[in-house]
Amino acid sequence: MDFSKRYILVFCVSFLVKISVIQSEKESVCYDELGCFSVEEPWSGPLRPVPLPAEPQVIQTRFYLYTRKRPTKRYYVKTWPGIDMKHSSYDGSKGTVFLIHGFMSTGNDTWMEDMKNAYLNNVDANVFIVDWGNGASDGEYNQVCANIRVVAAEIIRLTTYLIQKERAAPVRFHMIGHSLGAHTAGYVAKSISGIGRITGLDPAQPLFEGYKKVVQLDADDALFVEVIHTDAKPTVPLLGAGILRAVGHVDFYVNGGWSQPGCQVPVISLQKIVSRGISFNPVEDIVDSVVCPHNRALEYYTEALAYSNCTFWGRKTGFIKSAVSILSLGWLSRAFNYPSDCSITTCIPLGLKTIDFPARGSFEIATYTSPPYCISEKKVDAKMAHELSLYLYNTADVD
Repeated sequence: MDFSKRYILVFCVSFLVKISVIQSEKESVCYDELGCFSVEEPWSGPLRPVPLPAEPQVIQTRFYLYTRKRPTKRYYVKTWPGIDMKHSSYDGSKGTVFLIHGFMSTGNDTWMEDMKNAYLNNVDANVFIVDWGNGASDGEYNQVCANIRVVAAEIIRLTTYLIQKERAAPVRFHMIGHSLGAHTAGYVAKSISGIGRITGLDPAQPLFEGYKKVVQLDADDALFVEVIHTDAKPTVPLLGAGILRAVGHVDFYVNGGWSQPGCQVPVISLQKIVSRGISFNPVEDIVDSVVCPHNRALEYYTEALAYSNCTFWGRKTGFIKSAVSILSLGWLSRAFNYPSDCSITTCIPLGLKTIDFPARGSFEIATYTSPPYCISEKKVDAKMAHELSLYLYNTADVD
C-alpha cells in the first residue's frame, strides 16, 4: 500500500471511529514567539474534539526556499533561535509563494516539486515549500488538525520577518494549501493583514465544515480567495475529504465537485474476487476511490500553472445545483466533444490569471477525461477571452 493510500486509510480509521470528546489536562499552552493556543470554543468542543497542538519541536516545521536563481537547489531557512536568511536568493521586491501540504504528507511529495517548478517557469518569484511532515504524520487526524495552528504560527513568524527585514509586501504574498494546508493558509492570512491571495486546493472537510470562520478558510482571509473543489461530498457516508460549502470569492466545483474522471467508486463483485484471488483487497479499492478525487485538485492546479492560458468550460452555478444536476456541465461538454466556441458554455481561466477573472461566486467547470485536462491556449484566442470576460462580468456577481 503506497503513501497516499496509507494517508486516507489512517484518516478514515482515526476520524470515523472517534466517538468520545478529547479531554486535555491543560486548557491552553504557550510557545515562545509563536503565541498561546487553547481548547476553548470554537477550537474544541463536543462536536469538534480537537486537542491542544503538539510542541513545535515535535511538528518540526521547515521552510525551503526556491527562486529562479536557485530553481532546483533548495535553501534551508534557519528559523530558530533566530531567523537567518543569509546567502539566500530571496528578493522582497518580487512575489512570495508558500506551498503547504496536508494530512499524512511531507514537503518531499512530488506534487510540491511539480507545482514549484510550474510556478517558477511562469513567474520570477520566491517560492517556499513548507514541510511539516512530522506533525502531519500523526495517526490521529484530530491531533493533526490541532497541529496546523502551530504550523501557521511558524509561517506567520517568517512572513513577519520578511515584511519587516526583507521589505516584502503582503499584497504580493500567495498562499497555496492542499486539504489541511488550505486552512493553515487561512490562519496565516487572518493574522497578516493585506495578504494578496490564497488558493485552497480541496480544503479539508472533517472538523471544519460548518464551524466558525475563525477555524477554517474563509473569503475574508485575503484580498482574493479561490477554492478548487474536487471531492466535495459528505464524509459520512460517502467518505468525502473536501469541504462542501463555497468559502472563497470564487469557488470552482470541478466536474460537479463530487467525482473526477478516472476516480470511480469501486465495484466489489464476485467476478473481481475470483479473478484477483488472494491478492484482492477491497480496502485498497476504497482507498483509491477517496484519495484520487481529493488529490486531483493538485493535478488540476499544477497544470493550470504550467500552461500560460489554461482554460476550462464552465458556468455559474451553486453547489447543490452542481451536485445534483443530471445534465451537468461535465456531461454536456463531453457529450458535445467540447465545442470549439462558447455558445453553449463559457470559458473560465484557472491558474495565475484567475485573479483577473471579474466574476465572483460558484462555478461548475468541466475537464478533459485525461491530461492535459484544460483547453490549450490555441483554442481560446485573445478576442474570445476578452468577450467571455465581459460576458461573465455582466452575468455574475462582481465585487
